[in-house]
Amino acid sequence: MPAGSDAHAQTLLADASALVEANLGAGATLDPAIAVMVVCQMVRRAMASCALPEGATSISQSAGPFTTALGFSSPGSQNALYLTRAEKKLLGAGRQRAFTFDLLDGVP
Repeated sequence: MPAGSDAHAQTLLADASALVEANLGAGATLDPAIAVMVVCQMVRRAMASCALPEGATSISQSAGPFTTALGFSSPGSQNALYLTRAEKKLLGAGRQRAFTFDLLDGVP
């Protein structure tokens, strides 16, 4: 890993952890091993995409006649932390939950 990657990885780990917690909602229980696995996968994806120039999604080079091409994506999608559908399923995010709320609480 390049110099300075450790600090960047620590920041990504904290951000990914916060994203996982936000997707779970209040009162959700989670197996810590699954949380670690999902957060590490998110950070690995984000750090793997850092090898390209900012905003680029692909790069193509050839030796003769000296061609270089970069493919770009929409802003904000590069180096972004995100949860895949499979990861959301592992976490139980988006699962419907039933609850009740007493509107007449304390009313005689």
